[in-house]
Amino acid sequence: MPVNAALAILAPIAAHTGPVRQRIISVATWIAVTILATGIGFVAISTVGDVLRGSGPLGEDFSIAQHHDVSPEPAPPRQSTYRHQLATLTVRCIGRTATVLDWQPAPGTTIVSTDLGPDEDIHLDLDTNGAVVRLEVYCNRGEPRLVIEPRS
Repeated sequence: MPVNAALAILAPIAAHTGPVRQRIISVATWIAVTILATGIGFVAISTVGDVLRGSGPLGEDFSIAQHHDVSPEPAPPRQSTYRHQLATLTVRCIGRTATVLDWQPAPGTTIVSTDLGPDEDIHLDLDTNGAVVRLEVYCNRGEPRLVIEPRS
């Protein structure tokens, strides 16, 4: 940053003295700390959020990390069928990879978006009467796991 630009930023603060200057510095410090804390919190929750709610592909990595001396064997394919009021969904997991084998939306349900895999997580975003709900499936240690999230 050029010296002139730094002076231009500091000039309004330098023009004030006493309690006004202290208040400006306090507010600027508070804003900077708030932005930093929010960023750290966002990164922490997005990194371990799936583990905290007991789902997601991180469960398998965590298990492997605890047992360095044991090489993991590939899990046999497993599939599950979920019947929800908005849709019926059949998913197969091979390791951490989920694939939708079959799905059928309930009558009156509109499809907003889909990711049918193969992927670490698949989802169906469904709309019924203006309320969008996401049906998301992760493979947690080779087992399909459904997570239902309101999106609207």
